[in-house]
Amino acid sequence: GEESFGTGSSHIREKDGLWAVLCWLSILAHHNRETPHSAPLVGVEQILRQHWRQFGRNFYSRYDYEEVDAGRAAAMMSRLSGMAKLFEVAGFGADKPLTLAPGYDLVLMDDFSYCDPVDGSVAL
Repeated sequence: GEESFGTGSSHIREKDGLWAVLCWLSILAHHNRETPHSAPLVGVEQILRQHWRQFGRNFYSRYDYEEVDAGRAAAMMSRLSGMAKLFEVAGFGADKPLTLAPGYDLVLMDDFSYCDPVDGSVAL
């Protein structure tokens, strides 16, 4: 997910921690909504372990591409779009995944865009 939980465009990075805290408070409140007053509260560790049992461990790597040459970035995106078209033409998809490695199947390759409902800005 996006670090500011998708709450803004042109956001200030330093305020992202505030959104993360508010999100975790909301998650904690949800998990403790039926906890009796005398019982111990459900904590972050318990929530994470429950999540890992259900979905497995997940890992996140972030790559910031600032001051990237626009021409080279456009060429890379064009190449990826071409690969997505070949993926579709070859008939790959949810019913016929492309196995990349044992245990890693590619089922969808598409272009993502988001139009902000407040200011109308578009992220491609």
